[in-house]
Amino acid sequence: MHLKLIVDDVLVADVDIATLWAYHHYWKNPFSPRRSYHWNRHLELNIADEPPTYTPQASMLFRFPIYYSSGFKAVLTNPRGRTDFLSFSQIFYTEDFTLPYRLHIGGYNWTYYPEGGIDEGKLIIGGQKNDLLSISGEGLLAYFSMVVDASDAGGSFIENDVEVYVDNESSPSIKSTGLEDWFLSGWGWIAADQSHYSSPTQYVAVKKGDPDHLLGAAVDLAEAYNGIAFNNKLDLKIDVTDWPANFEMGYAVIYYLRV
Repeated sequence: MHLKLIVDDVLVADVDIATLWAYHHYWKNPFSPRRSYHWNRHLELNIADEPPTYTPQASMLFRFPIYYSSGFKAVLTNPRGRTDFLSFSQIFYTEDFTLPYRLHIGGYNWTYYPEGGIDEGKLIIGGQKNDLLSISGEGLLAYFSMVVDASDAGGSFIENDVEVYVDNESSPSIKSTGLEDWFLSGWGWIAADQSHYSSPTQYVAVKKGDPDHLLGAAVDLAEAYNGIAFNNKLDLKIDVTDWPANFEMGYAVIYYLRV
């Protein structure tokens, strides 16, 4: 499923649900039962998947404010044409408050079509820095989520660093000491095989099978740091210069731009 957001007749997001709510991939783990509640301040996911006791289902909440001037439209699309599920939605809004900032969601959608054997993201090349997103204008970086297939990379791939370059700087203002620290998880994903951790600022999931190793994580930057502000440009990279192996990655970035 994809979520499309249209603000003032401008398409600002077309993102895969399971890439934005990264913990959604918890459904792919081989262990049972698969029931859990995961949240941060602005995104929430509640999973019930314990057949035959429960029919697989999930509830998702999106609480990032979406400012609009002339109109807003949210569209849930079904690119695979599936007919074996139902969807219900509710939107709260007010017409009495607005700000000159437009929400955007960028990144790279993870593609998961199990009936076609497709399970893939963007190829991250080992031994170099990889560009994730470049944003022009004045704004605020608010959220980052990712899904990674590390089956060919090995567990130590999480020591690669996320870099944030603000306003064309030559050295990054933020360079994480590993992926787990970018997601505020100094415990290295909490456990080795399968785990989850929720807080107002981040949630982490590890799914490990044979030979699969899929990881989903997210950090609410708006809650953790009041966002990361930039005046004219922001570049997001992942530095894997010290890591030789390639791996695949899907990711979603929520940010605001001044209109």
